[in-house]
Amino acid sequence: MIKQTPRIRLSSSEKSHIRMINFFDHHDEGDKLCIYSHFDPDGIIDAYVIFALRSMKKMGYAIVFVTTSEKIAYREINKVRRYVKVLVVKKNIGYDFMSWKAGLYAVGDYTKYKQIIHMNDSIFYPLSNPKKMFDSMKKRRLDFWGLADSYNIQYHIQSYFWVFEQKIVKSYFYNLFWNTCRVIENKQKIIDSYELECAKKAIKAGFTVGGFVEFDKLLESVSKKFNDVEKKLFAQVNPAYYLWDTMIEIHDAPFLKKNILLRTHSDYNPESSMWHLFVNQYTYNPSLIERYIERIDKKGTILYFAEEVFNYFLEQIESLKQYNCVVIYGYGQVGRFVHCLTTNIVGAVDGNEKNSNILNRFYGVDIEVKPKESIVNMDYDKIVICSIGYEKEAIKSLDSLGITEEKLILLSQKHKDLIPFVHILRTIIRLHFIELKSEREIYVTSSNDVFITYVRAFLNFIGLYPKFILPDNVRIECPGQLFQFEIFSKHK
Repeated sequence: MIKQTPRIRLSSSEKSHIRMINFFDHHDEGDKLCIYSHFDPDGIIDAYVIFALRSMKKMGYAIVFVTTSEKIAYREINKVRRYVKVLVVKKNIGYDFMSWKAGLYAVGDYTKYKQIIHMNDSIFYPLSNPKKMFDSMKKRRLDFWGLADSYNIQYHIQSYFWVFEQKIVKSYFYNLFWNTCRVIENKQKIIDSYELECAKKAIKAGFTVGGFVEFDKLLESVSKKFNDVEKKLFAQVNPAYYLWDTMIEIHDAPFLKKNILLRTHSDYNPESSMWHLFVNQYTYNPSLIERYIERIDKKGTILYFAEEVFNYFLEQIESLKQYNCVVIYGYGQVGRFVHCLTTNIVGAVDGNEKNSNILNRFYGVDIEVKPKESIVNMDYDKIVICSIGYEKEAIKSLDSLGITEEKLILLSQKHKDLIPFVHILRTIIRLHFIELKSEREIYVTSSNDVFITYVRAFLNFIGLYPKFILPDNVRIECPGQLFQFEIFSKHK
């Protein structure tokens, strides 16, 4: 009986998502593979991406470049022809995991490679010669590793850079993991199902797992001045967002997450304005970062949205007060914000109740969040949907449980109207962690006085006292009907 070569198989719908596969003739193909996942809103292959590809090529990797910029021009494709073995253009669906799966599919017999890297374009890499990192990790003899590990929700390897060594590449585990990846439209569900579970399943299967930057050692570098509660809080943060400077300066991390530099992005870190001080110590060309920020970032404010959206949001919260029993669906920061402004909340459900409850314990919020299916056993007058950006999915999920729209209260009139508000709340929470580890006092303010009042209440509710709200007499002016939010900082 002939033993079949393990392959990655796509369903008919997954095959239909692929727009093009091009093979380029490179006679110097290496015995290591890098699958690079790319997306750009302007359909551009940026210079920092080309630099990363050139670096991987120099290190002997055959490169599969998978882009979900579906209408990418041939002039952009020509930028990478000399570096890539295979180019895949696919529909922008399924995030990185379906791009990596498509890349493996295009390769065919992936088991001939002694190492496979799954990488995406969310990082500026490499800041310095990565050979030192690879030599160090070779000595540790791990089967599966990445640039950094994390304990956020549960132990995992952060998925912007995954490295699978030969033992695991040839395993049934690796083949099964990628063959069972499916299109999931909810980004958090993708993180929960694939990024968080991969390390857990690999360890269970007997493989060794770790990060080049180990979170335990990273936290030890910055937590000497923290109390026990603050240490527990920091155990839940994403190191690449909050501890990026320590990762580079002390732990020689050869990368920088790009979104923390963008003032218009929800992952923005105001400390990242000092990135030059760290990057300039290495060989990385800072203009690669500067040009990207200039192209992507908007000028002026970090976040803004129409005041009429915020006013409607407040009106909907006010309408909750007429009911005796209200259940919150989606207990993230918006759910907590709604909870702090109302006294008739009798329950809360969430698709990731485990993480919600972990954070509630840290914040001192006294409510047990239950799985969303348990809502059928609750007594309530109304359900307020706090899953901002996923309202349609929430309505569909509740309909499958026999709950009609008459029982629901939506906080916005249009899908995704409140996403900037979600970003603002996340940024405010992030400021607390940043201030804990930095030598700066950080303040926020707004062009909307009512918002400042509610933010004070929200921060008190979750135990983060609003010491970083600017005094009432300090305001920023915002033209028209835009709601504006700004960050200030000063040395302690």
